[in-house]
Amino acid sequence: GQITDLVEYKVSREGGLFHKINRFAASTKPCSQCGTLHDLSLEDRQFHCIQCGHDQCRDWNSAINIEQIGLKELMQAGTARWALPTA
Repeated sequence: GQITDLVEYKVSREGGLFHKINRFAASTKPCSQCGTLHDLSLEDRQFHCIQCGHDQCRDWNSAINIEQIGLKELMQAGTARWALPTA
């Protein structure tokens, strides 16, 4: 919990938006590229998708999924939206 508190403090200090996702949200099992679910043990440090062939560090794959879950929740709440580039 301390790392979350530190990140929240730094984000608020810089004027950013901090959002916590549900702690039980599936972040390690889905592929961050195609969404296929996989069964992983705690010993599995490398993520390899059997569907699309995506290969990545398990923690990095999970971080991408957490970002996608957070953005989806913020967009559903109306807090964030996609902006198209103007140039």
